[in-house]
Amino acid sequence: MPTVAQIHGMLLEEALLHLLRFSGYKPVTSHGADPTLRQGTAGLEVMGRGEHHQIDAIADFTIPQPFVNPARLLIEAKFKDSAVGIEIVRNAVGVLKDVSEYWVTPAPAGRGRAAARPRQQPRYHYQYALLASSGFTENAQRYAVAHDVYLIPFERTGFFQPVMAAIRACVPNDGAVDRRRGVEMDIALSELRTRVRESLAHGGQINVDGAGDAALSAALATAIDAIRRVEYAVLAVALGRVPLVLTPAPDVNIRDVDGVVRVRIYWDADSWYLRRVGADGRQEDLFSFDVPETLLAQYIDQHELSPRRAFDLKQEALSEIQALLVRDGQARLVRFVLDGEWLEQLKERLARD
Repeated sequence: MPTVAQIHGMLLEEALLHLLRFSGYKPVTSHGADPTLRQGTAGLEVMGRGEHHQIDAIADFTIPQPFVNPARLLIEAKFKDSAVGIEIVRNAVGVLKDVSEYWVTPAPAGRGRAAARPRQQPRYHYQYALLASSGFTENAQRYAVAHDVYLIPFERTGFFQPVMAAIRACVPNDGAVDRRRGVEMDIALSELRTRVRESLAHGGQINVDGAGDAALSAALATAIDAIRRVEYAVLAVALGRVPLVLTPAPDVNIRDVDGVVRVRIYWDADSWYLRRVGADGRQEDLFSFDVPETLLAQYIDQHELSPRRAFDLKQEALSEIQALLVRDGQARLVRFVLDGEWLEQLKERLARD
């Protein structure tokens, strides 16, 4: 039986997979003919050098990149009230290392020995993203930076909060939940994930069999509706390597986000906001986002920038956020050009902490 945390985490994973469809990522829904994947008892498994690993949320980047194997994103979500600790990141690092080494070059030919045939499986450039309803501990952030595991918190993403609230509400209120044992259902979590994914993609009702099925079905329908109302999210990059998931304001159409956008970034005690600045100086909220601040500070250090110099930069790496959007089969680069307001506010927050 899936636990409440497992259902919540699955919904957060599926929400991100659905919302990032305009960022060039396509969910991997079955193993198909891919020999690096297999169907396990609880969902998709990715083959590693030493073991196979259950990874239910997988997405392939659909835009080929020169000098890079096809990019495959592995996603894991933790839905909890406390900060995610280093032990979760350690597990991600181990999985990432193992699956990245599932490729053995053929042995060279030797005296009296023919060269071994190479394995006939594709080779991927794996990336690992940890999502969290809360933040991450400082040591988890430092460890993630060192091992190229990407951390995406949603705790302070303002326009994403209706989705978070709807996911939290996906718990039957009629006694069908034992938090130690899980939610009583006649379907496995992997089957529930399939139903959620199909409902997000095509609409329609979602029904769950088992104890408390009516209450859970209604709660899941509410969560799916909340995700669909957000419509999309934008995966952007700050500092050339810090990923940000930008959740749009309710009335911001993706077709209105194009080219070079002059923006300011503000913190309002609950979330970071990206605001467009018009020629007349008027501002409108475009997106909200969250960012692990300890992680961001470490990236600044890796750029060999002193805090003072880093926050004074106007024309260098910190001066813009970039995003790649794919719409109607066409990819385009969007540049959010900053005016430095975010850097000053972040400087003040880091100084207080």
